[in-house]
Amino acid sequence: MKEANGHDDESDFDFEEWASSKSGATFENCAKAAIRSLAVSDKDLRTRLRGALFCLFYCEGKRIPSVCQVEYDEISKYVRDRLGDDVNFSSLRQFTRKLKMKSAKRLAGRIVGICERLM
Repeated sequence: MKEANGHDDESDFDFEEWASSKSGATFENCAKAAIRSLAVSDKDLRTRLRGALFCLFYCEGKRIPSVCQVEYDEISKYVRDRLGDDVNFSSLRQFTRKLKMKSAKRLAGRIVGICERLM
């Protein structure tokens, strides 16, 4: 999708390539991809957060390590309370566009917290 400035807002992270990679969608791979999405771009936080949430939710809930379960569940509940069960890239785009910056920062911080627990 092109932004007003003519840049592709998802050019820094290829979601389709990542999702179809042979490496498998372990929770660790999903969390690392979420952090990469937050870190690799100079795009606005909401755009980066959309990618991070997409990656984080790509993993099945039953594959989440117990050390990350509580925080993952809190993030998931927050998003699903607003989107219902239809969490996909398109719905996350709408969700993150409407987020207040304070909420976006809080969610991004929680994603970073999950990744720190894995290290």
